[in-house]
Amino acid sequence: MRFPSALLGVVLLGVIAPAVAEESPLYGGLRIGTLDADFAGFGKATNVGVVFGYDIDRDERGTLAIEAEATTTLSDGSVFGGGNWDADTIAASAAYRTAGSAYVKAKIGFLRQDIHRSGGPLNADGSGIAIGAGGGVRLNSKAMLEIEYTLMSGDLSYVSFGYITHF
Repeated sequence: MRFPSALLGVVLLGVIAPAVAEESPLYGGLRIGTLDADFAGFGKATNVGVVFGYDIDRDERGTLAIEAEATTTLSDGSVFGGGNWDADTIAASAAYRTAGSAYVKAKIGFLRQDIHRSGGPLNADGSGIAIGAGGGVRLNSKAMLEIEYTLMSGDLSYVSFGYITHF
C-alpha cells in the first residue's frame, strides 16, 4: 500500500480544515512512527499512516469514536544477515479520549497486516486484535497532537506521533 497522493490530500485537508470548517464529528490526520517487528534480527522500520474517525458520543467525560487507519513503510527495517523488511497495515478501532485540553486515549480494534521481507522468506501476514494507549493535547476545538503505542499483533508494535483535525 503506497499512497503518497492520499497523504498529500490529508495534509492539505489538515491545513485547510481548521481554518474554514466548523467543528464536526468527522476527523482525519497523519501519523508517523517506529514500527518494531518481534522477530530475531529485525531492526525497526519507520511507518507513516492516515487515520479517519467519527465521534459517536461526546460529553463532559470524554469522546467515544470509531477510527480507520492505514500505514505503510516509509523507511524499511534491516534484517540481520541481509535484506530488509516493510509492513502495511489497515485497522478499524473504537477509541476513547478523556475530556480536557490534555487527554488520555485508549483504543481496541481489528487489524490486518502484510509484512514483506527481501532476501528471504517470511510468513507473518495475518489479522487479529490491536490495542493501543496514548495521550494528546487539544490545540483548539478542532486540532490535536497525539502520541500513541499500539500493539498491532503478536508480531508488530507501533509508537507513533500524530496530528488530527476535525473537518
